[in-house]
Amino acid sequence: MVTFIVPKLELLQNLKTFKVLKTKKAKALKLNCEITVTEGKVTVVLPGVEFYMLCKTNGSAAKISIPYFYFLDIVKNLKEKEAEFKVNQGEITLGILTFNAQTWFFSDDTILRSIQLPVNYTDADILRLRNGKYTQEELDFNKMDSKINQAEENLKSNIFNAYRRLRVYGVSHEELEKLVHGKLK
Repeated sequence: MVTFIVPKLELLQNLKTFKVLKTKKAKALKLNCEITVTEGKVTVVLPGVEFYMLCKTNGSAAKISIPYFYFLDIVKNLKEKEAEFKVNQGEITLGILTFNAQTWFFSDDTILRSIQLPVNYTDADILRLRNGKYTQEELDFNKMDSKINQAEENLKSNIFNAYRRLRVYGVSHEELEKLVHGKLK
């Protein structure tokens, strides 16, 4: 178990920072908030936004993944001035409320890196995640595999559509694939 205590108002203000950024509504609804707890510090990452707060912590390092709007709603409705989170396997307790969240615990910070994406990320940004910067465990934890698979399907479809239009000019499917894959590296 890992616990951390943060001022509710400060956490809420930081979480609301993301709402003012321009994102597509459909993408925003699926948005995950990644929380990393290390000794004396909590780091929260959303696409294009990262903030940290110094706080009281107890236990080893932990990482939490939870839908952003769900977490924001929980923090908004908290009555206390300080939020004391107790992180257990697969759940978080805040006062008398216990809710589900994906959690991982670590003895060191070898896997604690956050996925860095711009606010209005594209399929190209998603596809670049597999270029070796992140481990498969980090991608799995952040539920990126389905997004990567969808981006790969979109890429195949887009290359095929471009090929259909450009083949009259002597452009081959392989040339288009090579060009696009070169741009993604």
